[in-house]
Amino acid sequence: MKTWSASLFALALACTPPAHGPAAARPAPIAWLDFGAEAFARAKAEHKLVMVDAGIEGCTACRWMQQGAYHDAAVIRRVHDSFIAVSVDADQRPDLGARFEPWGWPATLFFLPDGKQVFALQGSEGAGEFTQLLDDLVSKQRAGTLQPSATGTLAHSNASNLEAVCLDANAQLAALADDTGWGSIRVAMMPPFEHAVLRGHARGDAALTNRARAVAEGETKILDPVWGGVYVAAREKSWGEPIPEKRTIHEAAALDAFALELHESSDKKWLARANDVRRYLEGWMLAPDGTFYSTQQDAAPNLPRSVSTSQYYALDDAGRRAYGTPPIDHGVYTEQNAAVIESYVRLFEASGDAAVLAIAKRAADELIARRMRADGGLEQAKASSWLAHDARLRAVTIDDDLYLRAEAEMGLALLMLYEATADEHYLAVALGIASAQKTLEDGERGGFFATVPRNTDVLIARHKPLLENATAARFLFRLSSVTRDASWQKSAERAMLAVATSAALKEEGPWALGLVALVTEEALLGPVEITIVGGDATRTRALHDYAVRVFEPRKIVRIEAPGHYPAPRVGAVAYVCTRSSCSSPLQAEAELDTTIARMAKAAPDAPCGR
Repeated sequence: MKTWSASLFALALACTPPAHGPAAARPAPIAWLDFGAEAFARAKAEHKLVMVDAGIEGCTACRWMQQGAYHDAAVIRRVHDSFIAVSVDADQRPDLGARFEPWGWPATLFFLPDGKQVFALQGSEGAGEFTQLLDDLVSKQRAGTLQPSATGTLAHSNASNLEAVCLDANAQLAALADDTGWGSIRVAMMPPFEHAVLRGHARGDAALTNRARAVAEGETKILDPVWGGVYVAAREKSWGEPIPEKRTIHEAAALDAFALELHESSDKKWLARANDVRRYLEGWMLAPDGTFYSTQQDAAPNLPRSVSTSQYYALDDAGRRAYGTPPIDHGVYTEQNAAVIESYVRLFEASGDAAVLAIAKRAADELIARRMRADGGLEQAKASSWLAHDARLRAVTIDDDLYLRAEAEMGLALLMLYEATADEHYLAVALGIASAQKTLEDGERGGFFATVPRNTDVLIARHKPLLENATAARFLFRLSSVTRDASWQKSAERAMLAVATSAALKEEGPWALGLVALVTEEALLGPVEITIVGGDATRTRALHDYAVRVFEPRKIVRIEAPGHYPAPRVGAVAYVCTRSSCSSPLQAEAELDTTIARMAKAAPDAPCGR
């Protein structure tokens, strides 16, 4: 079970934070190291185990672990004596986040000095139980009975074809679904929602269309009525009992859902709900440069133990501020911002509000200006004055390396911006990102590694995470359609077939299953291409802007010079093409609506239709 579910399920089960250990005779705090070869070399030289604490800022269970077990004198002494302690911020090191996410946040993992993983703990643990765990591991190490455990990283063999992957992912996703969502708790998630909308629309699957609408209604129940934004999850399948913590990635997912429902139904209630998410994102999480911060903790700094976080969030604005406001992680992460950009573009397509598009463009322009690498890729994070003043659970460890998660998500966001704006600059940057991402490709077996080679690769083999590979494949499938360059499609297909085996899918939760189902569905059905050709700039732009506003989940919109299509005799024309046919040239906006509606429905025998 992956991060979105594992960490949130652990949080849902927790009721109260662990008690602190005694203050008397407390030893020096744990000296945390970065994840790297030095930590494993020290463990070997000192005959110790490597203990890795991995998580994200804003994670409630992570905070409990830091304030409880890791501040307990007995735990600290044991760590000093028998372990090399390593701290990992999964947002700043998304390659490690992808590797460790099967155990949720916080994930506590133990390794032998040779890199073999021997134990993993999901979620926070009280000091007493954690002390016993450490003692047990040390005892087994001395007795030579520690055995390597499952790592969550499979040596994947190639799947047979995309349709087999699509059918498998759809079946496993359906097994996790009910009428109001996916999984055991309720979380705002982009991929399964988008998959339900796309498949419901293209294949006329009313059950999926209704499920998507029910999920969007459920997400309305976890909106914060005071400050806006959605809470990170709800404990009940009815979307009741919200968990009062906020993460930008889930805000983007909720905004995406409300935008898609607005676009499909034209019901203005969805616009009001989308604006409730915007109120939080733009009022609380918007950095001065137009990018977005990462997370907000659940607890205010002056909240007494007698007042729960649920009671705190039940207060009005003045009542909350009397206790202070929960701290914000001022990290600005490229892949999280890309998800926000995508959701704002979708809201623009649904609403036509130019101010919404301007927010997406500003965030993208800032990331491009400040994070561009020499190879065309974008960095995941940058140091900032806002980040420097945070009181953090883990030290800031920012580098300028290439991370698949950031490249793939940002590449997709830029393609969406290109189609919404017809600005060739966004397409050019997306092509640069694709070229940089190519350097992470496994040329022999297919698929993409999570990051560049590391000095720990001789100990722990490089990882090709499924979720990130599915995102990369979606980006490249779309890029191939936009540019008509089949080489990108080939890389995308190889990635999916290399990592999306049935065994790998069985490890996943709804987020990754939904993404694999979505990517393969889009690839098998193919896009609905809307191409505007013409010499009259005003008419060309009018047709383009209208096409952007048409509701069609598989659409790709572009403006191009005559060549692939003939030049119009006058003004401008639009062509609508699918895998099976192309329309005659269309001059009127109304013709676009009827033609797309007629051509975009999947044939009854379309692949993955069973």
